[in-house]
Amino acid sequence: MKKLFLSLFIVAAFISGCKKDEAKPFETPVKASSENKTLLDSAVIFPSFGTNYEIGSKLYFTKNGTITKLGCRAGNKGTFAVSLWDFETNSLLASTSITVTDSMHFTYKSITPVDVTMNKRYVVSMNLTSGGEAKNYWLLYKKNEAGTNIIFNVFPVTTGNTVIEDSRYAESSTPVFPGTVNSPWMFSAGADVQFEY
Repeated sequence: MKKLFLSLFIVAAFISGCKKDEAKPFETPVKASSENKTLLDSAVIFPSFGTNYEIGSKLYFTKNGTITKLGCRAGNKGTFAVSLWDFETNSLLASTSITVTDSMHFTYKSITPVDVTMNKRYVVSMNLTSGGEAKNYWLLYKKNEAGTNIIFNVFPVTTGNTVIEDSRYAESSTPVFPGTVNSPWMFSAGADVQFEY
């Protein structure tokens, strides 16, 4: 009887020690903001008019975590460079190329994980040049209650544990830190991150 209990104890200990890795909760804040019609109720694919842009969002997180994927949505199909930047130093933390096959949906790609610190500012951006051509991009905005005018300032936009402070841009056909703040009614709905915590 003792051997039976001892055997059952060993088997139970072995089974409890073999737990599967649990998936961490995550957020895709630009996508979530795009889907929240209370925050931003209108969307448009905006033409580039032949100008090459780097567009993105300045954001911070309300808890420590890790960026495990970069993503984007573009107004055209193509392959786009997506980058994560340290806002304070303008230094590149991660980048990848993402092929968009459906301009209506976000596409994400795994990167070497980047640890992020709560309340520290970052910028996620995408270069709108694909195949040597300037491509169109998604802009979101919010109308007033009557639906007749655009609300001038939509920022900050808070979703989950992420606060998006502004949209930014730079004119460039190659990835570059987007240092110019865009008009405050324009929410650039292109580049995104997957934030795990």
